[in-house]
Amino acid sequence: MGERVALCMFGKIGDFRETATSLPPSGHNQSVVAYASLAHSTVNEHLLLPNRRAGLSVHVFLHSWNPLAGPSLDRLYQPRASLHQQPQPQHERVRSAHLSLKRVLQLVRQHESAAGGFSLVMLSRFDVVWYRDLLMRGLRPTHIWLPHYCMPVLGGAKDEAAAIESLCRSDRGALAEPVYAQRFFGVRLQREVNYNSFVLDYWFISSLEVAESFADIYVRHSEYTEEMSARLGGYRPFASHFFWTFHISKLLARSKAEYEAGRTSERLRVGFITQAEIDFNLCRYYSFGNDCLVDTSPIRSKIAARVKAMSAKLEPNPFVSSQQNIGLALVTEVSTQQPGNTSASTVERNSFPRRNVKNASWLIHMCPHSLVKGLSVQCPWYSARCGREMQRRVREMLLFAESLRNAVTT
Repeated sequence: MGERVALCMFGKIGDFRETATSLPPSGHNQSVVAYASLAHSTVNEHLLLPNRRAGLSVHVFLHSWNPLAGPSLDRLYQPRASLHQQPQPQHERVRSAHLSLKRVLQLVRQHESAAGGFSLVMLSRFDVVWYRDLLMRGLRPTHIWLPHYCMPVLGGAKDEAAAIESLCRSDRGALAEPVYAQRFFGVRLQREVNYNSFVLDYWFISSLEVAESFADIYVRHSEYTEEMSARLGGYRPFASHFFWTFHISKLLARSKAEYEAGRTSERLRVGFITQAEIDFNLCRYYSFGNDCLVDTSPIRSKIAARVKAMSAKLEPNPFVSSQQNIGLALVTEVSTQQPGNTSASTVERNSFPRRNVKNASWLIHMCPHSLVKGLSVQCPWYSARCGREMQRRVREMLLFAESLRNAVTT
């Protein structure tokens, strides 16, 4: 029997018309199932089948707040165990999501076999669409694995936009930069808080024990909210992005203290694998397809002013401090370790220098080096730069998505 991995899907599912939060408790069964079917088709192609072919024994567990869609979800995923319950409107969305996370992990614990537990668990929303394989062999359970994520750079001169459009050979393309919370709150925040408060909340991979700790976001929701609100200038965190960042920082600080006290032989760390909008996205953005990364060498001189402005925003570096802390847990090493299962494009994308940085936030490498430095731009899938195979895959996904959507709207 191969290494055992648990894929755990959790939360409430929306549909092509409404987000999960907006969907009434009774749901729209057919459209929810169609929406979930789009995601499942890519989960099966890019997570389940590749990892099983690689020798992993992957077991699926489901918990949803979509009881009417439950039988269809079970037919799609063939889970080891599942539970589909009525939503609990007394809980706001972050708390509700993490109660669902807690319950799906309880199913995992109930079905651990005498042959051994699970070396890794992946927690994921139901509505993630995958464009490339994510192989889990070689991912260390001493890490929390999260996706790379950046934000598109706003503004820019017309000649810069024209240069990027020319490079992408399309009407759309973008430079990208590290995520900063002011984009979500619309207020000025202290620099370290601004750049160290957000991770993508679509999925993560870790040991079962670390995954179970995320139930604290449900159990200690009020306490977490108050602490984060104090950091965010009085603004309340409104999404799991902020809660995950806060919780992971607590885990890292606790692990660091235990390691330095000699109570554990290895510290918990964070690693980043795959990239949002390149390797995966949410179902509701399916019509955009995905992007590819393109070297900016041919237009480097034309975007030099914009890249200089991007760099200036990061000076002094908000991810590095000479102080003992910057309001979040620090790590004495920052690892960008990648599993040895990537395609040529992924290897190129993740080949920025692996380095040790003293007093650095664990978020320092969430946005890849090539994008931070303006060495790459994101071009849309239909760009000639992205390649015919990628275009073929996206077109197939778009046709399938439209067929599912039409089936429930006609």
